[in-house]
Amino acid sequence: MLSAATKNRWNVTVNAVIALVLALGSFTAWHKITQPAPSASVPADWGKSVGTLIRVPRRSDGLYVVSVRINNELTENFIVDSGAADVQIFTLTVASLSLKGSIQDSDFTGAKDFGMANGATVTSETFRIRSLQVGDVVVKNVAGSVGSVSLLGQSFLSRFKSWSIDNARHELLLQY
Repeated sequence: MLSAATKNRWNVTVNAVIALVLALGSFTAWHKITQPAPSASVPADWGKSVGTLIRVPRRSDGLYVVSVRINNELTENFIVDSGAADVQIFTLTVASLSLKGSIQDSDFTGAKDFGMANGATVTSETFRIRSLQVGDVVVKNVAGSVGSVSLLGQSFLSRFKSWSIDNARHELLLQY
């Protein structure tokens, strides 16, 4: 159960994020980015486990987007970002998971400074993600942070035996 202080912190955070999202219109962009790309020519096994391999298609906009089950509670699309140190989960998603009890006070580990590609530094709350599931693969106890979009970073990718981009087939390969 969440303490009153935590509920208050999340209410303030959620209200601030909603105001920011509405002011910047970024929710529409975030929603568009994280949606699967429609394509009639996508093989049926893309994004699915094939033996010890998960194959993920590159979308027409160049992004690799993966459907991920978080803490066995909800499923969300994540952008694969090999330059991100940790998995980042969208602020409103973290708030929802917290209110459902899937993320608890004891999962939060503090705050961390993250270097951005443009040279800026952003401080984000960090927490332990109990599990992330892609296809048949469940990765447990993953380092995560709260942010403006959901990203699969190195704290997830490094848990695989290997991962690579097949430029000829335009797909991300996750080997476990």
